[in-house]
Amino acid sequence: MDESPLIKFRCEICGRKITVPRIYAGKQSKCPACKKMLTVPLTGDSNHSDTGLKSLLNPAMFDIPPGRAKDQNPPSPPAEQPPLHKTDVAIGSILDEAKFDIPPKQPEPEKTAVDYFKKPEEPPPKRKFPFLMDIFLYPANVAGLTVLGIIIGIPIIIRILLVPMRWLWSVSPPAGICYIVFGHIGIVVYVILIIYLYWYLAECIRDSANGGLRAVDTIGKTPSLGELLLQILKIVLCFIACWGPAIFYFLYPLIDRQTLPFLILYSCLGCPSLLFKPLLHWWLTQANNTEMMTLYSLVVYAVCFSPMALLAVIMFDAISGLNPVLIIGSIYSTFLSYCGLILSFCAFGYIIVKITQLLEYVTFMPEVWSYVSQVIIYCLLMVMAHILGRFYWRYKDKLRWDV
Repeated sequence: MDESPLIKFRCEICGRKITVPRIYAGKQSKCPACKKMLTVPLTGDSNHSDTGLKSLLNPAMFDIPPGRAKDQNPPSPPAEQPPLHKTDVAIGSILDEAKFDIPPKQPEPEKTAVDYFKKPEEPPPKRKFPFLMDIFLYPANVAGLTVLGIIIGIPIIIRILLVPMRWLWSVSPPAGICYIVFGHIGIVVYVILIIYLYWYLAECIRDSANGGLRAVDTIGKTPSLGELLLQILKIVLCFIACWGPAIFYFLYPLIDRQTLPFLILYSCLGCPSLLFKPLLHWWLTQANNTEMMTLYSLVVYAVCFSPMALLAVIMFDAISGLNPVLIIGSIYSTFLSYCGLILSFCAFGYIIVKITQLLEYVTFMPEVWSYVSQVIIYCLLMVMAHILGRFYWRYKDKLRWDV
């Protein structure tokens, strides 16, 4: 009997040579090669060691006739694989991320249903023409021309409809009631259109502040009458805060006169020359140097602070934009660029005043030239709104109003 402390045998499945201590004789274990369960034989004699070999030479496995099975040579055991060469070492073990302090690759966050409907952020549009040419083309798109057509065209239609009513009034005095009613309706419509124009200019400023280069399309967000009144109220309060002191001081000579309310009423109805020209003549002929310097100082205050105040009120969409600390700090952080903005606004204002003055000397078809001048003035107002919005878009990092 074999008294060796080791038992040597072969796996009955794969033929792998196995050597185990004798204390495991008769116990079950797994083959280290094929992982199949096997029973360790009691002895390691030739009968048990050749068990796996005999199973490999089973004639039935190779379709060999039984008589010829003895003539076959036993297969050689599987050759052991040579050790890996240095060049065969896995690259992953060399580039171990933990050894080189390489942060592990973070998994991409899972997309939600909202992410699939989000539109990718588009780069801001670029100007197709030089700056000085392109800014004057701001109203030259479908949205801008549509707004101009509405604001200019509806008053023209109302005025054309009033012509036959006026003729009927001259023929039949009772028909004058229709003329008066329709005329008052036309005045209300005209006022609403002017309010809508200033609301649209505010939208142009917001769109240009986001990078827009052409007049904003507001067809999908038509405002209600309450929104129009709220927007014009904020603009009027901003105008009063900036220009109110200068206007009040300009009207100061007429405060004690009884004609002041009537002159203001005529001025509001479209005859500003009835109020402006007499007062201007008085200031130029009778005012002393102190009064003139005071008026000039108030005008300079209004010119310097009104663009930034208007921009703040529209961007914040609240009267809180009139905060003096905010306005002064914004002017200080963008001083040189803001001076250029003020000069451009003064140039546009000068052009608008000159166009208004030239209409007084037009004798050939004055009504037609009046509508043409309105188109030019409204286009210039859109360009001014575009410049103001682009000022915020370019210097928003210095203004830091989002904080």
